[in-house]
Amino acid sequence: MNPVYESIINNYEWGLLLLLIYAIHKLGIFYSIKKSYKLKKISKILYRRSSNSLLMLSQIPYSDLMTDQKKYIDTFNELMNFCETDRFIKLEMEYYKIDRNYLRILYVLMDDEGARVYTKGHCVLISTFFYPDTLHYCLEKTKDYLTLSDKTPEENSERMKKDNTIVDIVERCFMYFAQNEFKPIIKPHKKYYKQ
Repeated sequence: MNPVYESIINNYEWGLLLLLIYAIHKLGIFYSIKKSYKLKKISKILYRRSSNSLLMLSQIPYSDLMTDQKKYIDTFNELMNFCETDRFIKLEMEYYKIDRNYLRILYVLMDDEGARVYTKGHCVLISTFFYPDTLHYCLEKTKDYLTLSDKTPEENSERMKKDNTIVDIVERCFMYFAQNEFKPIIKPHKKYYKQ
């Protein structure tokens, strides 16, 4: 037998294994597993405290915080870091020209309206920031409030509450996770989905 063919036959199993690993990587299964683990970890810690804790603790010097308070702040920062580094969430943030400060305000407003509930294994408040479809929906619904540069973030927040924008967002995101939806809630912008 030709040595080249013999080499191919002997390495056939290794070749299939490498092809399988490559396919799994391209399909994003590793990304999905890693993301699910991070979501569970962050949800478990942030679910325990209200957003009022976040606002209050963010005003205290980090060195003066107790261990569990530091863990809470670190975990919230981990959530914000995820949003800034995840390839899909990052696109949403760039599209709407927002930063972690706006996400923090959105987080607090959603928590105040009852988004810190579990349904179908998802803490709605945290999962909303992990999935581009739900975050896109939230940012699209609040974009009119983002463009008001003559108003302070607090004034914009009050306006969103008054207009029931946040209540509508929380209800729709809850239904998204409760019904195990996987399609975009609203039509995605072209920059995100290459059409």
